Amino acid sequence: MSSQNTPEPTPTAFVVLGATGDLTARLLLPGLGSLMSVDPARRVRLVGVGRDAWDDERWRTLIREALTAAGVDAEAVDTTTELAVSPYGEVLRGVLDRDLLLSVRDDFVAEAWRIVDPVLESWRAGERPLDEYPAGSTGPVRS
Repeated sequence: MSSQNTPEPTPTAFVVLGATGDLTARLLLPGLGSLMSVDPARRVRLVGVGRDAWDDERWRTLIREALTAAGVDAEAVDTTTELAVSPYGEVLRGVLDRDLLLSVRDDFVAEAWRIVDPVLESWRAGERPLDEYPAGSTGPVRS
């Protein structure tokens, strides 16, 4: 930024579901690149989730290639690529930066599974059916 007193803007988080698919490289990232060209000061943290097991470096390479091909300013490409991570990378970065917002203590996880496991077992055994209802409705119809 131009002033030492002005804080860096918080990056916009953009989660890409299906990040390893071809539409991400062919359409979504170039479209994002066009938007970034209009607002070059905006910092974007891309978090990619996909079916294929990609590491952060492969994800960053795809982003760099797609944004560069879309004509995004080199500095914006570098910043966006640097901020991009996989979901596990996002959690690890938070832990290393002492931002535990995406972390859960192990005792909380154990307690959550203690509560959820019997419910899952009940559904699997058919003891209590999982109620289904149409999207947008007020919920299951009670008998």
